[in-house]
Amino acid sequence: MRYSSSARTSETTEAIVLKVREVREADVVVWFLGEGGSLSRGLAINARKSSRRFLNCLEPLSLVTFSLVRYPSRIVLKEGRLQEAFLHLKEDHLLLGFGNVVSETIVRCMPEDDPHAARFPLAVEALQWLSAGRLDPMLITTIFLVRFMTVEGYCPSFDRCAICGSLLGAQERWVWQLAPLRCVCATHHLTGSLKWEWDREVLRFLQSVRLMHLEKTWHLGLSSSKRQPLFMSLCRWVETIIGGELKSYRWLQKMAMSQRR
Repeated sequence: MRYSSSARTSETTEAIVLKVREVREADVVVWFLGEGGSLSRGLAINARKSSRRFLNCLEPLSLVTFSLVRYPSRIVLKEGRLQEAFLHLKEDHLLLGFGNVVSETIVRCMPEDDPHAARFPLAVEALQWLSAGRLDPMLITTIFLVRFMTVEGYCPSFDRCAICGSLLGAQERWVWQLAPLRCVCATHHLTGSLKWEWDREVLRFLQSVRLMHLEKTWHLGLSSSKRQPLFMSLCRWVETIIGGELKSYRWLQKMAMSQRR
């Protein structure tokens, strides 16, 4: 395959490999999040025949450095170098499931070639904490989802009732509804489905995740009984945005059901 040498730029970028798909005899299409916070799709030509150019670099949930060429209508990956494999994450089925929630959310919620500087450090730190295995992976992924939705502009403020304007401190019980998206104090009767009742602890947690410095958010605490309902509601929120199932979340659900049998 030949490309015109005009109107092209060469660059090197750190990237997180999010998804790969084999095409033709030996090529690989790679979806990756670049260090500038842009979701991109690149073609690694003859990658499956090369033992040197992309050694261990094309596995999803890997931190790599790509040398690439940008053409007006496509990106060609020339070579890659592995920076961090997150091996502990990939060797544990549960951790890998949560890692897949991170990568699938990015791929399916973000437009391509639309940079935002906050995305890359958020994704890297989420994978690092998941791979470290020291904290609850469900809570780490919950923090990622809230922060990611904040960066993308989807997240409400969670500081007051969307109907009467009551401030968070004025009410103990709150309801979060996805359709329409709003957070209201529980004194209001809401019709429809996709709604969950929360207390002030959950809303204060959500506010803190949105507003704190990123490196501090991973150490935030939340009562263990509230973690799964919150994680499930956030994943359902992602599903309403993408208009379909979040497959990695559904896999985690099936895994949890099989463990209870």
